[in-house]
Amino acid sequence: MDEREPGRRSRAALGAGLVALLVSALVLGSVASGAGPVRAPAGIPDAGPWTGWALRLAEVAALVAAVLTSGSLLVATVLVGHDEHRDAEACAVRDRAVRSAARTAAAWLVASVAAAVLVVADARAVPVTRVVGRLLAGDEPWRELVATAPGAARGHLLAALAAAVVVALTLRAADRRAAAAALALTLLGLLPPRLAGHAGAVADQDVVATGIVVHVVAAAVWVGGLVGLLVHLRRSPALRSAALGRFSALAGGAYLALAVSGAASASVHLASWSAWSSGYGALVLAKVALLALLGWCGALHRRRLRDASYAVRAPFARLAVAEVALMAVAGGLAAALSRTPLPVAQVAPEHGTSHPGLPAVVQPVSAWLLVSAVRPNALALLVVAGLLVAYRVAVRRLVAAGGSWPERRLHAATAAAVLAVLVLCSGLATYAPAMLSVQVLQLLLMLLVVPAVVVRAAPARLWRRPVDPVAGAVAVGGLLVLVYRTPLLEVSQRSHWVHLTLLLAATAAGTYHLSALAPHGGGGEQAPRQAAGSAARLAPLLPAACLGVLGAQLLLGDRLVAGRWFLELRWGWVDAAADQRLAGLLALVATAGLLLTGVAARTGAVAQDTGQIRTSTSPSRSSAGTGP
Repeated sequence: MDEREPGRRSRAALGAGLVALLVSALVLGSVASGAGPVRAPAGIPDAGPWTGWALRLAEVAALVAAVLTSGSLLVATVLVGHDEHRDAEACAVRDRAVRSAARTAAAWLVASVAAAVLVVADARAVPVTRVVGRLLAGDEPWRELVATAPGAARGHLLAALAAAVVVALTLRAADRRAAAAALALTLLGLLPPRLAGHAGAVADQDVVATGIVVHVVAAAVWVGGLVGLLVHLRRSPALRSAALGRFSALAGGAYLALAVSGAASASVHLASWSAWSSGYGALVLAKVALLALLGWCGALHRRRLRDASYAVRAPFARLAVAEVALMAVAGGLAAALSRTPLPVAQVAPEHGTSHPGLPAVVQPVSAWLLVSAVRPNALALLVVAGLLVAYRVAVRRLVAAGGSWPERRLHAATAAAVLAVLVLCSGLATYAPAMLSVQVLQLLLMLLVVPAVVVRAAPARLWRRPVDPVAGAVAVGGLLVLVYRTPLLEVSQRSHWVHLTLLLAATAAGTYHLSALAPHGGGGEQAPRQAAGSAARLAPLLPAACLGVLGAQLLLGDRLVAGRWFLELRWGWVDAAADQRLAGLLALVATAGLLLTGVAARTGAVAQDTGQIRTSTSPSRSSAGTGP
């Protein structure tokens, strides 16, 4: 008998046990929360007693297959490092992982197609055999099915398309770039079925959608990476030890993103205390408890990693298997949660919104609400945290290479991150889509104030590239023209994704512009004298001129900017014309501030040049004074 046969049997038994845990959690969670299939009353068409459960099992099978695919591809592209590309064992592990990804992606494809057909049968209240029979007989072409299918079915079909492309890419096992592209496509393919669920059925869809995107991707990276580590590196102790170090940092970030995105979505669905007593709230509490247990397991892993041999010893495998078991239960509850009815929110008619991208209830604006209200954005939090981590990693590498970095710059970077989170996730984010004055205020804060703090952290010194004041001024001025003189403003007000991209672009442009004005990007050291051409001297005036013209037009003009959008909301407590004049006044105040900043920067540069001249001439004066 093959000596590997007992190991295969034990792995098969373990896999069967994990699947049983996941299915049990799905069934129990669905029944307890009222998310299970309900038989139609007599005389009403029904899809059959098992169609509902078959649909839930198909969705779970597709999710598990996609997560396993992402885990195998993570092993092939991330966990087995680039420095091991010449090692024969590492190459063999990567090839096995990519081949495994091809098999699980094929299973993902089949399960997604099955889920799409089951969704159609459930929506039409006909047996699934009738839908399949019509498709096989040609009575209903796939094109017609897709055109008339519910959104959830189209989401599964998009996932099936992504799975098919992943299968094609992973057939090229030796191509690392193809594996990386397949990993990105797998993570993207996980999203359409999830976004077609609760994200499209509630108000404030933008917050929920961003939370789902971060939540699903983080869960796939964390769960898939751990399973891939256990499956593909079980017979490679040296590679597993190195991979576990890489995965530890990846899992920590994924865990944090998972917790933040879950909290962001819960803040929308469970906005009142009464909502926590619903079946949806009970499942969320169960998931929170499981997340806490998984965090404890991760803390144990991190603490034991101080021992270099931990990754190849039995305690690691036992704890990792227990962690995967908890993940299986959490996955079953998550599948049940996706089909659990949402708590019914009580909406005040006079403060309710008519757009799904806005919160269900928005109170009349006040200065206190602009500061105290919270609208968490998981994607914005993730981007800000990622930039702060990247900055600190770059500083750590610089210090390790023998350089020095003042502590005040690290404090400035942290302060900039906190300020950006406040601007992106406070009451400003609540009212910016509906009031031009708040939108202008939020954009100016991300364009000028946040970059001013970022510059104190001297990121330009880490770039090790010169900054061009002309390019920075053109970037800021061009952004202002693009937003307020084209339809982009209305597009950004209607789409949270465009709005967030616009704010991040404003921060990047503002940081580059102010870094060009500050000596050495705000580092505080004396910068080498730059050639002061006429274009460089006049560059700071361009953003101020664009902002000043904008302010004058908003203050004095009689045409509403993006008027169709602002009038569409019809909030009685917002005077669109008066609000636009307030926006113009804010822009003019910012213009004055920008001019003062440019004058101060120019004065500082002149003073610095004068100091350098005096320093260079002082030795000759000293020597002349000590002569006979």
